Amino acid sequence: MPARQPSDKFLIAFSFAGEQRDLVRAIAESVEKKLGYNTVFLDEWFEHWLAGADADLKLQKIYGKGCALAVVCVSETYGNKPWTRAEHAAVRARVIQARTASDDREQSGILPIRVGDGDVEGILFTDIVPDVRTRSADQAAELVVDRLRLVIPDLKTKSDDTPTAPGRAVPERDSWKPKRIWAAAAVVAAVLLLGAFLLFRSGIPKAEIECSVAEVGQNMENLGVKETLVRPEQDGTVRFAITLANKSKVQAKNGSVFLRICEACEFAEEPPGFYKQLVEKNQDREMDFPTLHAYTGWPIPLRIRIPPGSRQFAVGVTSRCENCVFRPTETLLIRY
Repeated sequence: MPARQPSDKFLIAFSFAGEQRDLVRAIAESVEKKLGYNTVFLDEWFEHWLAGADADLKLQKIYGKGCALAVVCVSETYGNKPWTRAEHAAVRARVIQARTASDDREQSGILPIRVGDGDVEGILFTDIVPDVRTRSADQAAELVVDRLRLVIPDLKTKSDDTPTAPGRAVPERDSWKPKRIWAAAAVVAAVLLLGAFLLFRSGIPKAEIECSVAEVGQNMENLGVKETLVRPEQDGTVRFAITLANKSKVQAKNGSVFLRICEACEFAEEPPGFYKQLVEKNQDREMDFPTLHAYTGWPIPLRIRIPPGSRQFAVGVTSRCENCVFRPTETLLIRY
């Protein structure tokens, strides 16, 4: 079968953490059977298209304006992944826009479903998230398609083309009205709660994380060092350490670190505690951390195989946490 081609606008896009992949895949396959081929976005179906440095931008576009319905698969691990947080940034933007929208269809364009225990910071759908773990894949798919009908009232599915058995009445479209009213009210309530929560959080002190290629002490000395000189080893590798430091008086919670080395570089050794996601390049690694205490530096030892003939390379470091001040990706320069 030829590779799938990305659509300008999918009907459905699933956003989820990798731990729930099997469950979400089964639901996505059932939804696609009802809606047709290439109407549903699941990251592994488009891995060939996502691969590259701009994968996060492609994902944000899909979950923002590139789908009629964004299905957020809620679990504790969902909020701990850089990619799902990138996806959810686009979803949150849709929520904020829907808050002032007069069109009920726009307000219905986000469907949270529970696929695991725990909650996600910034998602206040606690009381109205359908739990699909106790349903079959087909039943969960029906829920997703029913919600899509609120966004696209004249939606046609494959089952709509099936002739009705003799003597059997076709259900009236009005039977959907109570569900529409309930769904719209639920979305409005969730948006109001989200707005109140964001207003409350705006006055809460934030943690602030910064990185350095020098050892950082409790006084945060050397935090501004962004380049270093190292001696190459005989096997063509270099060793150095990056220090991730919390320079605030607030403990950082439920965070992650994302590393990206140069295209021609390789990890000669896996950084302790780091891993590689399915959609990430070989030059990318990430790690989750539960806490980073105030005024604390955390060294990350690295051993990188350098390209022949080069004299320097860069390492991109992106750090995020649930209560951190946003900080753009930092670039550290390694000379040798």
